Formats: sequence, C-alpha cells, structure tokens
Amino acid sequence: MTYTDIPLTIVATVAGPVPWSTSSRGSPVLFSPPELAALAAHLASCYHSRGRMFDLRLLDEAIRGFAASHFMTGVVLIVAISALTCWIA
Repeated sequence: MTYTDIPLTIVATVAGPVPWSTSSRGSPVLFSPPELAALAAHLASCYHSRGRMFDLRLLDEAIRGFAASHFMTGVVLIVAISALTCWIA
C-alpha cells in the first residue's frame, strides 16, 4: 500500500509529514550501498526470469490481442460475404 492509497480520513489524522525512510527531506537523494545492491539483485532476477522464450511469448500475446479484438469483424465479414455469394448464385 502506498501513501496515495490511504483513505483521506486517515491521511487527515496524520500529524505532520510521514517519516518515510526513503525521504530525502529536501536534501539531495543519496542511496546507501545496501539499497543499490538490493536494486541490482532485483533487476538481475527480473532479467533472468524472462528466459529464452520471452520474445516469442510477447509475439504470441500481441497476436492473440489482435485476433481477439478483430474476431467479431471477421465473423461479420464472413457472414456478409457468404450471404452475398448465396444471393448472387
């Protein structure tokens, strides 16, 4: 839950600023070595979890999204062409 997700009634009762540990309190932001190490470990984990087939999964997702969004248009076109063909013949 982030600070913006807290209901307004709770926020209104907070006296003064919330003491976040990541707050720079108006000074330049400085990252500690443990924070940078944790971020690097997380990014490496995300990169390695993609696997070899990641690009194919992205392509599959894009194709399925396109096909799903154009399914009814295709059905209507097939029915219209079939009806037109039967009417002409």
